[in-house]
Amino acid sequence: MDVDNSDCLLRSVDVLSKTKLLAASEVSFGSESFSVFFVESPSPSGTPYSIVVMSGADSNLESEMNLQVVFVHRISEVSGSASVQHGELVSITPMVADKKTKSCVSFGCVWSSGHACVYCISVNQETSKPFEVSEWTLVGDTPEKIAKAREEGFYGSDNIVAMDLFSLPYHVFEAQSVLSSDERMPQTRASSTPLPDPLPSFLPDRLSMHGTWCAGHDHSQDQILVAICRRSGMLEIYDLLDLRRSPSDVSPIWQSRGCSHGASVLAHSDQDIAARLPESHQVEAAEIRVFVTGPSLSLDGENDAEKDAWMLRSLCILVNTSQGDLHLYSGCKRSSNLNLEFTRIPLGNVSRPSEEAGRHLTKLRRKGIVSESDVMAFRPNRLHRFCAISGEDGLFAATQRPLWFVSERGTPTVVSHKSRHVAPAGGRPVPVSGFSAAMPAVFQNASCGFITLHERIGRIGSQRLTLYSGLYDVFSPHGVLPGG
Repeated sequence: MDVDNSDCLLRSVDVLSKTKLLAASEVSFGSESFSVFFVESPSPSGTPYSIVVMSGADSNLESEMNLQVVFVHRISEVSGSASVQHGELVSITPMVADKKTKSCVSFGCVWSSGHACVYCISVNQETSKPFEVSEWTLVGDTPEKIAKAREEGFYGSDNIVAMDLFSLPYHVFEAQSVLSSDERMPQTRASSTPLPDPLPSFLPDRLSMHGTWCAGHDHSQDQILVAICRRSGMLEIYDLLDLRRSPSDVSPIWQSRGCSHGASVLAHSDQDIAARLPESHQVEAAEIRVFVTGPSLSLDGENDAEKDAWMLRSLCILVNTSQGDLHLYSGCKRSSNLNLEFTRIPLGNVSRPSEEAGRHLTKLRRKGIVSESDVMAFRPNRLHRFCAISGEDGLFAATQRPLWFVSERGTPTVVSHKSRHVAPAGGRPVPVSGFSAAMPAVFQNASCGFITLHERIGRIGSQRLTLYSGLYDVFSPHGVLPGG
């Protein structure tokens, strides 16, 4: 086992039984598969967070464990690149593997100090250590900005409150010039922002009937992008390669104001344009996800090219605010402007906690069934991307009222998650506390299904793990998922 610090030795049994598992992912580096964990472990001094890499091995007669720890990295309290304090952990992004190099996996953390960090675990075959962890920091409020934010109020802060990592072609967010028909022919090669060769999978002329920006099946141009949302409502998207080259002087490739404030359109602007701010309450983004809805595309893309399945796929952004609201945006590039913009789509669903759930929680606390727990800084992920569930790609929102975000005839739509014997929110913050679409090979009859962990009706704290084979029951009129 390789460790970066002598005081962070962890055994396999310690990782799986004595630590708090905050994030996990299974990745393949070449012909070997590894499990990457982000855990919180008791620490006498320093930060309690660690990155642990485990690999499958033959059963150990002493520990009877098939997973063995091969690498441990302790997260430092101070970021080395920017010398900023972390504070407490607020949220973690899903782990994203680099589809181009296939040798690293990245994820991000948002800290209570208002800063965010991106961590990359990569295979290093040239040195004695098999793995290497790189860290880059995105700074929130600087000391000068803190003094200014006190004068401007709540929305004057640039602290980072939400973050997401996703894989898309870089040129999706790249600004492109629009030429007239007379200028297009002689200036095709002399365009100020020429398209690369080969063309990216998001082509400028591929617009669906609903004006949504559609994805193809070619991932050769995919890169890992980082999206952050600040308290001021600014949404910024960075390229991870730019962050690696110059972490202290990196500029966003796309930015827009109004995120989490209910703006009708999120459009790219290099200028600091004033946006309308909520006056009666203070709201910020609690979680953000960038995802694609539509039919799942196979790896070869032969059948999808015949069916033109890409025409029914849409690039979307879902924002979960601190008030419990859900804002859904769909990306498009109009003929008059090739710059990517996101238009808000009305959901027609209430996503905030109900008054009945609040009264139920108060009653449970009064009777001593639910303890008066302190508010934790860490917020588990509630927005989960998924692929190939019943042939659909989209997102599952495990909020107070669980929802599915899928595609219907090329436009993003929302479907309520209804299941028998699932307790409503009240005893716990959300009724569905766990979700996974990565099915093990043992479930061959449900390889395109999903697993949920939900609260049961009856005894508070009773949970059930349920395996579903698909979403066909949800799509039917008044559909209810069986079992539970």
